[in-house]
Formats: sequence, C-alpha cells, structure tokens
Amino acid sequence: MAYKRLVDFVERLADAGELARVEVEVDPQEEIAEITRRAAQSGGPALLFVKVRGCRWPLVTNLLGTAARVSRALGLEQLDDLVTRLGEHLSGDQPQGWLARLGLRGAAVPRTASRPKLVSTAPCQQVVQLGSDVDLGTYPAVSAATQESGRAVCGAVVIVPQESDDDLRTAVADIQVVGPRELVVEIAPHGPLSSYIERVRSEGSSAAVALAVGLPPAHFLAAHTAAHLDAEMSDLLALFGSEPVELVRARTQPVSVPAAAEVVIEGLLHPEIEGSEAVRIADAGGFVRDIEHTARIEVTAVSHRSSPLFHTVVPGPPPDERMAWAEVSSRLLRATAIEGIDGLVDLHLPWGLVGHRLAIVALRKAFPLHARQVASAVWGCRPLRALKTLVVVDAEVPLRDWNQVMYRVAAHVDPTCDVWIESGPADLADHALANSPRGGRMAIDATAKCAGERRQASPPAVAASAEIVDAVRARWAEYGLPGIEFDK
Repeated sequence: MAYKRLVDFVERLADAGELARVEVEVDPQEEIAEITRRAAQSGGPALLFVKVRGCRWPLVTNLLGTAARVSRALGLEQLDDLVTRLGEHLSGDQPQGWLARLGLRGAAVPRTASRPKLVSTAPCQQVVQLGSDVDLGTYPAVSAATQESGRAVCGAVVIVPQESDDDLRTAVADIQVVGPRELVVEIAPHGPLSSYIERVRSEGSSAAVALAVGLPPAHFLAAHTAAHLDAEMSDLLALFGSEPVELVRARTQPVSVPAAAEVVIEGLLHPEIEGSEAVRIADAGGFVRDIEHTARIEVTAVSHRSSPLFHTVVPGPPPDERMAWAEVSSRLLRATAIEGIDGLVDLHLPWGLVGHRLAIVALRKAFPLHARQVASAVWGCRPLRALKTLVVVDAEVPLRDWNQVMYRVAAHVDPTCDVWIESGPADLADHALANSPRGGRMAIDATAKCAGERRQASPPAVAASAEIVDAVRARWAEYGLPGIEFDK
C-alpha cells in the first residue's frame, strides 16, 4: 500500500511491532544519535522519541533501517520485486529519461507517468510561522558527534523553483542549524544547487529555496534515490508505483513544495559566507568533515501540520540506516548495468552510500582483457563515475561473500599487470582526496586469466563434476550429517 503521510507509515510500523517509543526525555546533542546508531547496527526498530529536550515536536529516527521496512514503504514484498517493476518499465532500445542519464542503454519510465499536481491548500500549511516567530532551536535537529559545529537537519529534501508551478526539482545536501532563523547548506560543485545558484546569479534574481522534512516514505526514498542516480524524483515515484506528488505554493517564496510534508522551511539562499567559521558536519560516510563549499539559508517562514512529526537520519559508520535504503539505488544500478554492459552478470556495492566508492562486479569473460573493458564501462555509468575501487571477478563468484572475493584476489592477481590506476572525477565529499577536484580510481582484475592474458591460462579450481554434485545432493539425507545443509 502507498502511505500518504509519514504518520501513517509510523502507525503501521507500530502495529507490526517495528517501532519503539522512547518516553523519557532525551538530549538532541549526541544522545539521540548514540541510541539510534546502536539500534541501527543491531537491525533494530524505528525509534520514536516523544520528549526531545528543548524541542517542540517528537522525532522519529531509524525509520527505514532495515530492508523489510524499505520494502514496506514501497509496497513491496521484498526489494527484489523492484527489479521486476523496472523490467516492466523497460521497453525498446531508445534510451530516454532518467535511465538514459545513467550512461547505459535502455528505456525509462514515461515522463508523464508521475507529473506533480498543484493543489490550493495543504496539510503542511496548517500552521505558518513568519519572520521572527521562527526559532529553529526548538526543532529536534540532532548532533551526531562532539566534533560537529552544530545540530543538523539530515535527510531533508531541498526544493528549488522551476519554470512551472507544477514541476519539481529536488536535491539532498548536508544542512546545519547555525541560528534561530539561519541554516548552512553544503553546495556540491556541479550539483543541482550549484547549477541553481549560477542560474539565479545570471538572471539577477533572488535564490528562493525550501526544505521538506517528514515526507511520506516513498517520496523520501524517491528524492534520495534520485540524488544518487542523477535522476528525477517524479520519475522514481512512477517506478515505485506511487501516486504523483501533490505540490502547494510556498507562503513566502516562489517555489512549490510537497503538500504531504510534515514541516516545510522556506528561505533565501545566499551563496557566500564571508569570514564565517568552519562548518563541520557528520556525513553519510560516517566521518565528521569540514564542509568547503557552503551557502547560508535565511529562513523567511516555516509551515507545518498542526501536530508534526520530525524525521531525521542519523549518520554513522556502517551498518547504519542509510545502508538499508541505499539498497534501492543499488538494485536499480545493478539491473541497469547488467542490461547495458556486455558480459556483466552482477554488481555489488558493499556498504551503501560509502559503497558507491567501492564496487565488486562479476564478469562472464569472452576475450582477453575483457575485465578492463567492463571496468571502463562501469566508470562510464554516471552514478558510479566517482567510484574509487573496482574489483572484477568471474561470473560464478558470490559477490556478497567477502571471503570468496578476497580468495580470487589472492589467487588471480599479479599486481604488475592486473591492477591499474587512473585519474577520474572525484566525489568532493570524500575526505581521502589528495588532489581535489581530480580523483584517482583503481581497478583490480581478479578473474581467472585466459590464453592471451598469460603465457598459460589460470589452472582450474578444485571441484567435483556436475554429476557427482547432483548425486551427493540427492543422497544428502542418507549420510546422517545433522546440522549441515547441502547448500551452505
């Protein structure tokens, strides 16, 4: 089923025993983050903090912290069903829409399938605060680490104006509260916010912006998946089988915002902060880093439901909540990569968003140096262009078994010819970069080598014949080996 409000989904989780209510007062300064990280790392429930110290509203965290909850949010039995939906949307061989933007062949969701609808009134504007009535310090923004320079609004969806009121362009960014009516947002070079700032500068107009907090879960996943895939939120909603987003005009800025949000923050984006202190924030990779490119948001209004529920995402090292919902983009990338890259049979991003810097791919080798061709094709996929490390193994290797992958690396790699490093686009949020904005990337060919790649091909692995394997499977119960399963 589709959840039209965040609260509907939270109530469903409570009915299913997947929500824990924390009734005691908790501190938004690190305490909530520590509780949430421990719950996420153990595969625990979503957390509803009823009393957040100094704050007006309750807060929900770890909302989508398991694959089961992500599937429930999208109305799926399991995440693999999303790939089935994708297959139903692929038609013909003329790339168009967001799948074409991945740099792979294949067709996409029709652009008209989920176009937003403009409405005149909305629940997110039941209460409106203007100007000096706004005090962001009373909102349950969370600090995740001592080293951060302030409390953060993580997981908010950023919305910028479009030519039409019924159009929607979203972005995601790290955002921090720095005053009662002031936020700082990271501006990623070459990202949608950077492009927007350049556009309004050339036009000489004000840079209006809005933040949507507490979206329905499918809308939240669509916005964040769209950011990872360089796609459009509306097109992802069509793939998710969700109804189009309803938009309402903001109260003080020329931008249309999601009507179903719990809270909407409106303001003006000021691109430069002169003489400001360093902004340090916990990022999606689980590290606290200095943000180099920032802008200030001067808040002009906040609108919200009469009894809003604030939603935030707590950053931390994996396993964390983002790993679960990053699987949505990972599954879509895997399916489209297999469709578009000859010889590729599987792709795995081990650690969610951090995994977008490391990937393991399985190849059905057809000719010498095929692994190099596939590595170039993977790096040519736009969402993976900043991938730092790529390991290529043979088709039969289970990519999610780290021992098996490392066994192939140890067995089949000659560092003098099977490892190569080259320059490429960088993820500027990567603290490991030595020469920003240019990055380095490394590929490791851990496939068995064929004639033409070595003086002699790699020797065959020790294995029984298919006939013996089938015979042992058929007689397994006869052997009397309790607790040992044939396929384990």
